Amino acid sequence: MSEAAAKLERLLAMTARLTTALTMDVAALEQGRPREFKLIEPEFQRMASLYEREAAGFTRREMESLPEEKRAAYVGSVKQLRDLLKQQQRLLTRVRRVSEGMIRAVADELARRESAARPYTRLPEGGRSPGAMLCNQIA
Repeated sequence: MSEAAAKLERLLAMTARLTTALTMDVAALEQGRPREFKLIEPEFQRMASLYEREAAGFTRREMESLPEEKRAAYVGSVKQLRDLLKQQQRLLTRVRRVSEGMIRAVADELARRESAARPYTRLPEGGRSPGAMLCNQIA
């Protein structure tokens, strides 16, 4: 087995493991169980960085020296991995927006209650924002 073929086999194995972990993460997000994420575990973090280095070191010349079916398998696995990453990103964006909306609603309610409790103040309307809202806008 040539060096290029060995590299490709390693890349295919890592892609398969990352795809499996991403599939589990997407399923956990869809079911509302983000604590079951696999990609935040140190083992998968190391594998993702190793995959990045291996993929960056895999040259076009090495890829072209391999049989067509091996190249097609690799391209297909990378496409599947990218599709899963896009899906995970969309789901994480939705979760983030919902979380930010909840924080904003709580902050608005606290501000409303505070202003209702003290009808006569020296501060004009909207002169003071709750601290939670300020932290959220900065983040």
